[in-house]
Amino acid sequence: MRTKDKSVSLEGMNPAMWPMAMRVNHVYLEVLGYELVITSGSEPDPDPNKPVHKEGSFHYPENTPDKMCRAIDMRTHISKFNDLQLVGESRKAFHRRVQKAAGENFQVIDEGNHFHSELDK
Repeated sequence: MRTKDKSVSLEGMNPAMWPMAMRVNHVYLEVLGYELVITSGSEPDPDPNKPVHKEGSFHYPENTPDKMCRAIDMRTHISKFNDLQLVGESRKAFHRRVQKAAGENFQVIDEGNHFHSELDK
């Protein structure tokens, strides 16, 4: 498991995010052959004029009950060597595997060019 680059902050993550990410990492390695790449984690206070995430997003700690980041975005490329996205039934099947690995306390939302996982409970 790794971040896409140094711009991705994992500071202030709720501790429950780490075991979830490790479980999901195993699915990435098994199914796609590459490690989980986190493309977004904890974000600073949102700029209302230039939001990075939806209003109320759990990427922003101030939106969560414990004031800790409760969301990560995950790359969904078919290979670590290109930017092509998983599509169709293979994407749906992969999404189901990732959701199962994440666990019942997490939502995994397919946002088209990535999966968004957040701790809801």
